[in-house]
Amino acid sequence: MRSHLDHSPPHFVPPDPAQELLLRAALTAGPEVMEAFDRWRAATGFANYADIDASSSRLLPLVYRSLTQQGLRHPWLPQMAGQYRYHWTRQAALQQRVAEAIDQLGRAKLDCLLVGGFALLASGCYADLAERPQLDAEIAVVPAALADIRRILRSLGWQATSLSPPVPGWRSEWWHDPAGHVLRVHSQLLPAAYSGLTLQRLLKHSCEVAWLGTRVHIPDAADQLLQACLCDRRGAWDSVRRWLWVVDAHRVLTCHAAQIDWQRLMEESRTLRSLIGLRESLAYLVATVGSPVPGDWLAQAMATKVSAAEIRPLLRSTDQPGKWPARLAALHWQRPWEEYAAAESAAQRRVSLTGWVRYWTWRAERALSRPFRGRTSRKATRDAAPSTRAAA
Repeated sequence: MRSHLDHSPPHFVPPDPAQELLLRAALTAGPEVMEAFDRWRAATGFANYADIDASSSRLLPLVYRSLTQQGLRHPWLPQMAGQYRYHWTRQAALQQRVAEAIDQLGRAKLDCLLVGGFALLASGCYADLAERPQLDAEIAVVPAALADIRRILRSLGWQATSLSPPVPGWRSEWWHDPAGHVLRVHSQLLPAAYSGLTLQRLLKHSCEVAWLGTRVHIPDAADQLLQACLCDRRGAWDSVRRWLWVVDAHRVLTCHAAQIDWQRLMEESRTLRSLIGLRESLAYLVATVGSPVPGDWLAQAMATKVSAAEIRPLLRSTDQPGKWPARLAALHWQRPWEEYAAAESAAQRRVSLTGWVRYWTWRAERALSRPFRGRTSRKATRDAAPSTRAAA
């Protein structure tokens, strides 16, 4: 089940085994919750609640809700309940500020789209404010309207921060208010390489919902899944985002599986040159937490050839050092991923000039080891095919 993960592109750093145990405790049901939680404590060595690191604590509200809903008891429940209430209070204040900003933008006839954690909350993927403690305040806007949007945000007490977007290629502005709340304004949701994902395209498939007395537009289920698999998992600047995306994508798949247009998702991922990132993310979700991804769609996506033009944006939009010709040839230029992954170890597949030479040596040996099939043998195979199918 996990073999296809060994050849993930270098931009994808999956959660480590201990983090996967905590993810299972947060996303599964039944006795497996307590078992996974106890295994996570044993793997990390956290004997006391105070020992937990900050990134792991972000998932504890989900674990707490899973434990309490099933009537399970644990010595850490009182501390987890306190953390749950803290996150609820903090996110409630931020939610009000974001709703106020979106309401003012709507009155000014400025299009905007609520994205990120609050969009997932508004769509029903999360039942409570505290379930996802990192509820990001994010909106997507039209670049031409940024001047008016800045004026409105300043009138509401928001101030532009000097912090530049931490992910290369993202066209975003970070704003904060006196209470310390952060609002990210995206004039482009995905990195610069994916210029096709504009606000107009997102609004075309968006849905309008009532949120705190304000009518807001949020992405549909397919676009929310695309954002979780492509945007959030690349947040190397935030240790939480590297694995919180698993929770978001799994929630979208379980809560809105019937609303996802898989055919459109396939077509648009090819248009955006993002199929390789999407399929690896979904394959990981199926193998790790059993997310309901259609098997035929995933098989078709994994079998689809991805050109160098598609993998180049992924490499450029990450912090991978680039020697593009050697890297592209070694990584993906008609590379049979599954066979090569099974034949070589991860260290041997390292992208370098040596790895490039080793790869093509392996390709030559593989080609020479195949039995020669001339025109006569191929014709015989074609002639025998109908009789074989009839016999079956």
